[in-house]
Amino acid sequence: MREPSHENFELKSYPHLAPGDSPFRIKGNALAGFENYVVELAKAPVEVIAGRIADPAIRSYVCQRPVASGWYDFLPFLHFIDASAARLGTSVTQLCAQHAAWQVRHDATAVHRVMMKVLSIDTLVARVNQLFSRYYDLATLEVAAVEPGSMVTVISALPLLLVPWYRAAVRAGFTTFLEMAGARKIEVVYDRPEPDGEKAGVPLVRFRTRRSWSRR
Repeated sequence: MREPSHENFELKSYPHLAPGDSPFRIKGNALAGFENYVVELAKAPVEVIAGRIADPAIRSYVCQRPVASGWYDFLPFLHFIDASAARLGTSVTQLCAQHAAWQVRHDATAVHRVMMKVLSIDTLVARVNQLFSRYYDLATLEVAAVEPGSMVTVISALPLLLVPWYRAAVRAGFTTFLEMAGARKIEVVYDRPEPDGEKAGVPLVRFRTRRSWSRR
């Protein structure tokens, strides 16, 4: 049974765009990481998990094998995440958070291996934009303010239907990075999303995220 204390995706608001046509993209290595993570937990291949997706075009798109260096339309994968959560009996936001933390720890020994050798909280804060853009091309993330033990970021041009995913996945991933850099007692507060126009017919929003922490 799904856990009602977590947000789920509002797939009823999914835009009428053909799979691959939206401008909101995710890097292939992040997709491959999520698929590998879910396949291991579910003990079932991608094709079986995706069998829960009703739309054959979306099902076909998410069953392609992602190339690590490629970029892919992220919106169809909301359906795969939803199907994966149903298969595992959890909420989509819980699954996204768990995977994001796992992905950061995994990449710390792979693509981020060199950076992790010299990572500190200060260098992490300075590189948050770079880290986000390595995985996602679906919104703009900016650092609005930095003080000892705290920072404020602003996410803009984010599709409204991706807010639950962002709050779950990016929070868990960045919190894991901060913990690996030595931060403790991390607190995260989100402002209410505000309209930020639209793109490809998809409503966009922007909001601030305030993070604070103590050092070990």
